[in-house]
Amino acid sequence: MDIPCGDVATWVTGIATIALFVIGFWQIRIERNARLKADAERLSATRQQQAEQVAAWISTEGYDELGSVLWIAVRNQSLQPVYHVVIQGIVLSNDGTPRYDPSPESQVRIAVAPPGEGYAAIRMDYAGMHRRPGIEMAFQDAANRSWLRKTNGELAEIDTSPALHYSIPQPTGWEALLTKIPEPDQPQSP
Repeated sequence: MDIPCGDVATWVTGIATIALFVIGFWQIRIERNARLKADAERLSATRQQQAEQVAAWISTEGYDELGSVLWIAVRNQSLQPVYHVVIQGIVLSNDGTPRYDPSPESQVRIAVAPPGEGYAAIRMDYAGMHRRPGIEMAFQDAANRSWLRKTNGELAEIDTSPALHYSIPQPTGWEALLTKIPEPDQPQSP
């Protein structure tokens, strides 16, 4: 079979054109996926920007007329308050894993945590071998998104309000943060 040279050149040109279109569309798809991924990461960072600036930790252990108390420091370094803050005491093993389900008695509910640092008290029995106290905190940011700061500091968005997350019956009493830890013989005041 004898093929004229002009036909071979036409075929090669056609195949090269199709290959260039395929490579071009493949490259566009890769760049689009990279742009979508970067946009999603930027959106995620923006979503959790305020939540990343909110934390709580055990400041000190003290005693009052009712016994042992853990003083929790709550720091909101954002420029807006966070709402419906629930701080839950958790008994941890030495390796940091929770020993058992948290007790509602080892919980404090704060209506608003304004920018700055405040304090709250919780009571919990963590006495025993290989046990230590830990806390986690759930709260709503200014955009009404709910977050959970776990005992290891990890931040996770949650689908329910802090009250629903901890199965707190409604209506519930909300407290205010204290501006300082009171002296042992002084009454607590916001």
